[in-house]
Amino acid sequence: MKQFYDIETYPNFFCVALEDLETSEKLFFEISEERDDRELIYKWFSTYSGFLIHFNGLHYDNIVIKFILKDWFKLKNLSREALNLRLKQISDAIINDDYESIKWYKYHKTNWTDVDLFCYWAKMVRISKKISLKGLAIQLNYPTVQELPFDPNLPLKIENLPILRHYNSVHDIGILRLLEKEMRGDIELRGQIKKDFNLDCFSWDAIKIASEALLDDYCKDEELKREVRKTKHQKNTIYFSEILSDIKPNFQLPIFQNFYKRLLEQKDTFSEELVVIEGKTTLKISYGIGGVHSVNNNEIYKETDTHSVITSDVASLYPTNIINYKLIRYPEV
Repeated sequence: MKQFYDIETYPNFFCVALEDLETSEKLFFEISEERDDRELIYKWFSTYSGFLIHFNGLHYDNIVIKFILKDWFKLKNLSREALNLRLKQISDAIINDDYESIKWYKYHKTNWTDVDLFCYWAKMVRISKKISLKGLAIQLNYPTVQELPFDPNLPLKIENLPILRHYNSVHDIGILRLLEKEMRGDIELRGQIKKDFNLDCFSWDAIKIASEALLDDYCKDEELKREVRKTKHQKNTIYFSEILSDIKPNFQLPIFQNFYKRLLEQKDTFSEELVVIEGKTTLKISYGIGGVHSVNNNEIYKETDTHSVITSDVASLYPTNIINYKLIRYPEV
């Protein structure tokens, strides 16, 4: 079985929306003034052993659900009001990165297999690009893109319950379904990797899959594998003046001459923006990790009868350079 799922948490309201990938059958549980489905929530998640497809569920939704599972015997007899407040407290602890409050639940073992599509982007990409489900919805042309309609820190009014139910069970799940369809090839690839290499990679990005596969191949002994995980690469200091010692650029403009002089004084990393004004040319240039880039405002380019708009890129530029210049750190790689 494969189920999409998403939760919402308010001081006086908690809900879980589920939808079967194949049949589109929906399940909706809530704890509110009108319903108390806590027993159904506990029973469903404590017995489910299929796939759960979500977006950032590993770092949010799952922790709230695991809190219910792990502390069930403390929670099952609370009033609805007290239970919702406890769920909101856990939700706030997750959002505020209060690790001490959530660590007992984060690693609680469950029977289901997580497919967290948020984790398919490498961590630094997720951070730098601020990837969100709503942002992806726009790219996927989802017809209705709506932010959370009510402040999650305030109690929900009873007349707003139907709006929140619809938002959660229709739109959040609808975007998730569209995203899963778009990324199905990535999911199926991880299924094949699981089959071939026995790596539980359904919620891993490509970098982690590669590193874990290399580690698994390098360390057949589990104790050795644990020791290798603890090691860190101690990189040497990189002095730019040394690596560029045989390069003598013949810069004509003082701005580039002075820039290159500053570059030679650096070590390990260097980034800077230059504004070049020369004759009729004004250009802003960003130098840093990844190369030299021009910095432009948003612009529109249109084709004419005499001019075409063409984009181009170099395929696998960095991997090719790494191979050609033998820049690989370890022979095993």
